[in-house]
Amino acid sequence: MLLDLYANLFLRHRWVVTLFVVVMTALATWGHLRETPSPLRARAQRQQEQQSPRDSDSTSQLKADRQEANQSDDDESPKSQALLVVESEDFFRPSTIDALRKMVTAVEDLPAVASVIWLERLPITNMFGVTEPLIPPSGSSQDRYVDTRRRVLEHPLAVGQLISADGQTMLMPIVFDWLNVESDADCTEAILVAARGSLDESGIDGMGVKITGDVPLFVAQNDALHRSQMKFQVIGYLLALVVTIFLFRGVSAVLIVASAPAAGIFWSIGLLNLLGHSTNTLTNVILPVLVSMIGLTDGVHLMMHIRECRTRGLSQAKSAREAILRVGMACALTSLTTCIGFGSLMVASAEFIRDFGEACAIGVVVSFCAVVTLIPLLSCTVIGRHVHVGHANDLISHQLRGSLGFVNWTMRHPRIVTALAVLLTIGFGAISLTLRPDNVTKNSLPNDSEMYAALAHCDDAMGGIDTSQVVITWPDDVQADDPRIFHLVESVQTLIDRQPLLKHPLSICDLLATFPTDDGDLSTKMSFLELLPPPLKALFVNDELRQTIITFRIRDDGIAKYEPVFRKIESQFASVNSAYPGFQIELSGESVRRSRDLYQVVVDLAKSLGVASVVIFVVITLVYRSLRIGLISIIPNVFPLVFTGTVLVMMGGALDFASVCAFTVCLGIAVDDTIHFLTRFEKSEESSLADSIRSTYLGVGTAMVTTTVILVLGFGTALTSELPDHRMFAGMACATIAAALVGDLLFLPAMLVCFPAKKDSQVH
Repeated sequence: MLLDLYANLFLRHRWVVTLFVVVMTALATWGHLRETPSPLRARAQRQQEQQSPRDSDSTSQLKADRQEANQSDDDESPKSQALLVVESEDFFRPSTIDALRKMVTAVEDLPAVASVIWLERLPITNMFGVTEPLIPPSGSSQDRYVDTRRRVLEHPLAVGQLISADGQTMLMPIVFDWLNVESDADCTEAILVAARGSLDESGIDGMGVKITGDVPLFVAQNDALHRSQMKFQVIGYLLALVVTIFLFRGVSAVLIVASAPAAGIFWSIGLLNLLGHSTNTLTNVILPVLVSMIGLTDGVHLMMHIRECRTRGLSQAKSAREAILRVGMACALTSLTTCIGFGSLMVASAEFIRDFGEACAIGVVVSFCAVVTLIPLLSCTVIGRHVHVGHANDLISHQLRGSLGFVNWTMRHPRIVTALAVLLTIGFGAISLTLRPDNVTKNSLPNDSEMYAALAHCDDAMGGIDTSQVVITWPDDVQADDPRIFHLVESVQTLIDRQPLLKHPLSICDLLATFPTDDGDLSTKMSFLELLPPPLKALFVNDELRQTIITFRIRDDGIAKYEPVFRKIESQFASVNSAYPGFQIELSGESVRRSRDLYQVVVDLAKSLGVASVVIFVVITLVYRSLRIGLISIIPNVFPLVFTGTVLVMMGGALDFASVCAFTVCLGIAVDDTIHFLTRFEKSEESSLADSIRSTYLGVGTAMVTTTVILVLGFGTALTSELPDHRMFAGMACATIAAALVGDLLFLPAMLVCFPAKKDSQVH
């Protein structure tokens, strides 16, 4: 009834539809004009709020480090940290040390940089607070540099933390002054220009400087993301334009069909901005692709019917009305099921996945509105007068008519084809179940990224730049200088040392080792904690929370490699903990959290896909008023998903945040073609089951093949992306689209014949 009322608007009240388009465009434009802070700036604002203006630079950094270790922000939000990576064969020469001092000064002179931490600024940790500095001051004699290398490489706060064990790689953590950060370049290029320029002026040969860390890596990822988006959107749209002109044999039909995805993207992003919806990099990448994909798929089906009606001699307005009546319900149903797929992500535990699911669900609804308004409306204007030109010579329709022999063979051997469909689905499903969660930084960075090259170098030289912690909490009745704390920390640190993948553990045991005391007198040794500089002590001990931490470094080898290590060491903690009643030992840190989050993501994936599949099955059953149709639709919808999972296994991929959300996109792709086929089949007026299938095959097959060709070619361009995540997503999308076509044009007809309705007892 509602569909009839809406379709009649194009005959009598097109001004209502035009007004709707104008209002939506105006609201979206308002949303686009609103200023939205970049993820880096938003993160910077949060970090600035965390730091008191009365804190010193070093204290602020230590607080930031502690907060970063325990917070649970989205993975899209970078930590406020950068690292200068300096390489040299010999750091311990007067000229080299002087050059490093000048370089640090040049970097700290930048407005965006608050301070740089390096070896010279390591605090003194002896009981009197007076000793020879670790790095001799400028102008010192050559004799004072002789022993510097040995003392540095024996210092517990230096080796493995600020300098490599071989003494050839130095790390300099950078603290940003976020109030003076005006652009991403201030956190990357400006620092490198200042550092390298200073070294050039010093005339030091054989010394190289790179930058890495969470902020630079985040900036590199975003820069590559924007480059790829612009590049592949232009390539994809041009390719789609050329292909659709070739297939439609007319420019006007292409322009009208292209208007819906373009408007859908513009409306979706604008309305999300207007609503103040939280977005992330995942949403920014996938939402435009999703909206354009859905808009193009439904738009092609709608245009095919408009062209068919115009060829039969109907007027422009009546053709638009008939197309809405014939295809509108299928478009609404595909949008509903896709919306359900993304809405199912609302049950996820990770906030950014919930935000992604909500944003995409809104985008799907907006895309549907764009398709069913713009395409019929423009078809009624001057632009749409000749949309039917070339319809009689449609290349794909001609090829489909030539392939009817294959369809007839399928209908003569339905059980063989159905058995093949079931076996392939089960087999691919078994392969897909071998996928395991993983997350590697390099997958989200360009292959030739200098910042990732610096990260990879730090993995080899320093054991990684990521740090995790073991947090030990003592009970209320235990004093902070109790020897049991030292014993427990020492036991836990020994367990960490035994794990080859966990590098350079650091704790109060290492700090107290710098004080000359009797090893047996632990009470006296623990009392020396009060002699530590307050910022240094705060990094490892919190008296108010009754906690001390042990830090260790982790390489970028993937969470899947570390997850068993984390589980093993936690089980070992339990056995150690039994000897210290009332104490608590907890593994924490960014890498540990990512490991747990990825496990939860897999649970969320199974949960959301399960919920979506059940709801979609119920919707299809209710809409077509047939349990038989609902059951038949399962294989064609599941087959593309498990086939895509198999392709991901073959590509060496894993379940990370992007691939998990890609599976949800794949579900939407798989269901769309099935619904269009079943809708046309249910409305078929042919006398026999076989004739109905042939009519449906020819009727919707053209649109399905057309959209498949366009989408595969469009997504295929992203297979050449510099970002591995993009290539993975593109490969999954192409696999799903191709498999969905096989499922709906091969398996679905066979299953309709194999399990006919009572009225269709025979195939003619």
